[in-house]
Amino acid sequence: MLAVKDCLNFFPREDLLCDAELLFVDFYSNTNKMFTVGVFYKPPSSNLKPLQELQNTLRKISTPELVLIRDFN
Repeated sequence: MLAVKDCLNFFPREDLLCDAELLFVDFYSNTNKMFTVGVFYKPPSSNLKPLQELQNTLRKISTPELVLIRDFN
């Protein structure tokens, strides 16, 4: 889950959706500078598939400013 204050200028990255518990959102500042925030969760009993999906998704991101928040267990 990623909570975002409604006064912020943001756009969910629907092009980066996958089966893993992974979400990316692009934020734009008042000066139109963009940065991306991602949240990722790997359940303790899962195999390596969520990590592989994270790696594949990160390869698709061309944003120079990226923050990734994660729980790899």
